[in-house]
Amino acid sequence: MRGSSRQLSYKHRKILRFLSLHTNMFMGKRVLDAGGRDGLIINKLSGAKWRVILDLDKSELAKAKTSLKIVADIGHLPFIEDSFDLTMFSEVLEHVEKPQQVVKDLARVCRYILMTTPNNSIFRRVLWRIRRKGSLSSPGHVCEYSPKEIKHFFRNAGFGLIMFEGIGFIIGKPKFLNIFEVLPYFSSKVLMLFEKRCGQLS
Repeated sequence: MRGSSRQLSYKHRKILRFLSLHTNMFMGKRVLDAGGRDGLIINKLSGAKWRVILDLDKSELAKAKTSLKIVADIGHLPFIEDSFDLTMFSEVLEHVEKPQQVVKDLARVCRYILMTTPNNSIFRRVLWRIRRKGSLSSPGHVCEYSPKEIKHFFRNAGFGLIMFEGIGFIIGKPKFLNIFEVLPYFSSKVLMLFEKRCGQLS
């Protein structure tokens, strides 16, 4: 079996750093990587009880080290309710046609959702327009969302936001300016953690 062809990027390292500080979220737990491609992140979580990768791309799934690989549409998850403790949802929301449907189905099967996605706040749009000379989205993205819109999707699905952090800087910066990563509305991407609110899902 071939190994992963991708390298860890800054957003992957942010997720792994967060999980290294909160090992109780995955150690001995059932973890799903929704849209996880080759399992670049979930392969690192050796302490998880289950490590399941779901993606539509069979060739990418073939590269993953874990044997629990499922080819399926992320909008129609083939799992019963509360199958997982944690779902990782990294760089996927901006690629789907029906984000609210996808979020609701994720909410049905897990307790926590840890995600990254491009940050489409108004501050980022202004600087992104300058940097990209007019383009506000990356190739292949159906739509990018502001943190407010993302929180709305998850709130409608019965989830509450419990962590929100900026990832990266829009126009590039020297390392001594890392302090700006604490300003998530100015960041290039966001890292968000949502938790299911008991009794709010039908």
